Amino acid sequence: MNIRYEQADLNGYPVLKIFGSMDFDTSGKVLMWVDHAWDDEKKLVILDLEGVDHIDSAGVTELVLVKKRARRRDGNVVLARVSEVGRYVLNIMGLQEPLEVYDTPEAALAAAGKA
Repeated sequence: MNIRYEQADLNGYPVLKIFGSMDFDTSGKVLMWVDHAWDDEKKLVILDLEGVDHIDSAGVTELVLVKKRARRRDGNVVLARVSEVGRYVLNIMGLQEPLEVYDTPEAALAAAGKA
């Protein structure tokens, strides 16, 4: 399975638009991309998951690791536009709230107090 991303900017904050499958085969890529986009002054990255068509436990684990790494840097990574199936998976695992899922990147930025 393939995964790719496009980096955008929202009010100076990085937004990573992820496309494809987040699974065992692609594990580690999102973590690498977030590290590349990380700004020690902004301390926030928004992951736009609208283009993610599949996520399994390895993908969810990667999201948790990305969040933990950001927290260790006194920052945050939040999720936006998670598909209905993705939200279902996160809900079953009890992670939708801890991973901070928002309907849009703009809503995520506003909730982070950065809008």
